[in-house]
Amino acid sequence: MADPVIIVGAGPVGLFLALELGQKGIDCVVLDSQEKLKHYPRANTHSARSMEHYRRLGLTAEFRRKGLPAEHSNDVVYMTRLTGHELARVKLPTGAQQLRDPDPHTPEPTFRSSQMYLEPLLLGRLKSLRAVTLLLGHEVHAVGQDEHGVWADLQDRSGRRSRLSGSYLVGCDGPRSVVRRSIGSSYIGEDGKARPFFGGRMWSSVFRSHQFDQLSNSHRAWQYWIINPDIRALFLALDGESLFLCHTQHGDGTEFNEANIRADIVRAVGCDIDLEVVGSAIWQSGRGLVADRFGDGRIFIAGDAAHLFTPTGGFGLNTGIDDAANLAWKIAAAVQGWAGPMLLGSYDGERRAIGIRNTRAALGFADAVGNCPVPADIEGDSTPGVAARETVSLYLGQVSHREFLTLGVQLGACYEGSPVIVPDGTEPVSDDFEHYRPSVRPGGRLPHYWRAPGLSVLDEIGPGFTLLCVRSTQTDVAWEDIANAKGIPFKRVALTEAESFEHLGSRFVLVRPDQHVAWHGDEQPGDIAALLERVRGAGDLVIAEATGMMNVTGSMAVGETSNGSTGRSESFR
Repeated sequence: MADPVIIVGAGPVGLFLALELGQKGIDCVVLDSQEKLKHYPRANTHSARSMEHYRRLGLTAEFRRKGLPAEHSNDVVYMTRLTGHELARVKLPTGAQQLRDPDPHTPEPTFRSSQMYLEPLLLGRLKSLRAVTLLLGHEVHAVGQDEHGVWADLQDRSGRRSRLSGSYLVGCDGPRSVVRRSIGSSYIGEDGKARPFFGGRMWSSVFRSHQFDQLSNSHRAWQYWIINPDIRALFLALDGESLFLCHTQHGDGTEFNEANIRADIVRAVGCDIDLEVVGSAIWQSGRGLVADRFGDGRIFIAGDAAHLFTPTGGFGLNTGIDDAANLAWKIAAAVQGWAGPMLLGSYDGERRAIGIRNTRAALGFADAVGNCPVPADIEGDSTPGVAARETVSLYLGQVSHREFLTLGVQLGACYEGSPVIVPDGTEPVSDDFEHYRPSVRPGGRLPHYWRAPGLSVLDEIGPGFTLLCVRSTQTDVAWEDIANAKGIPFKRVALTEAESFEHLGSRFVLVRPDQHVAWHGDEQPGDIAALLERVRGAGDLVIAEATGMMNVTGSMAVGETSNGSTGRSESFR
């Protein structure tokens, strides 16, 4: 094996990154301190964008067979207790309904399923790839780099120490990331804002109970938010039968033990039930933190090592998957020898801005639901009780749906100002968290449309750069010749005039491996070679709009942004 890419952390982001690299034939080693990975349901929503990434790797059909059954309700219900009054409901289509009546903006609608079903699927695929090595039971104590590459100091369960050398290293090792500390990166943002719910020390418990399922039948949903003066809680259905997740909030003075976990569940249900606690954990809510740098030289961070979310909105895991998709093709390009000197450095600027954007959205949703009023009479059957419930229902009706209608967040990420994107001079598309507006504006995701039954235009994007173009003339062949001369994997897809006009609005669209638009135009560029130099990170492109001429004016080192800064920021609040 050549010097591999080292991935520290075998959570879903690390496993996904390894699969991205492994399927491209890039040797990599995945390290984790656990000898046997414990799959716990920390994340339970997979956004349309994550599902599109899974689709690229051939995972979605099998993944959709796991977790909630396709016909199970995806509704979100707010109740005084599970046996009490229903306060509000967000009606969401079932998985089956989403596939029967698909959203026109994506080939893969949002999927409600736990990461505990995703991780074994990723592991199974990884074990079939010769390029990927899993080293479980190896704790990483230190990492570093020099002019030759990177290294990680390991210790196995027997206490034996060793050093692993590699070409690049990515820390997907969570909030206490050894890798983040090694590059001198620190979290900035909002840490631990207090709220009545989702703003403090949280208990998370997985339990099994057929009685819970029977009691919830008349209010069937995917999420059950419990709101009363005695306890605030959130239940999530995991398998559609008897397995559930419960979140409650406690101060430091409450002992975390099974007896108190059981008592929480019973109080939130409203009656005693038989249950088996399968697993539990403590975590801190109310956080919206983003690292002040995502990389240094040959070392990078992704997922929770790069950003910490309050789970409202379901953006944490999905932002990490998008990190990995952005970084994987750039590392592959570097290993394969066609990346310019600033391609890897563009990862920090592109993804850190999205981390800030997404954590802000999650905090806003946490404020809305966490600060929901809880009148003392909310459970009463008297006139004050009815009035109290009407007050809460009105509040929830105004705020609750926003957390679950976020296609703008999911699909609208745009890498404005990236040094490896060629701007078109148009005004930015407004970033609406709820509504997604398709556009081929450079930096944004290529808009989806169906080219044929079951074939999205996104499915046409190859492992290198893909040119979608209306005509296929001899001059178009120049793209392939120039790309081949530079060693850039290149694919050309012929479009009809009708589909270009109706769906893209441009005759030429150059798309990156992560399905983001790098450049578009109605005419051939004046200098194709200079354009490809820019998008592969080999130089800064200047465009004279009047003539369409281009030239390369210089290059930037890894870690720099287009204005020459390091991309560091002291605060984004």
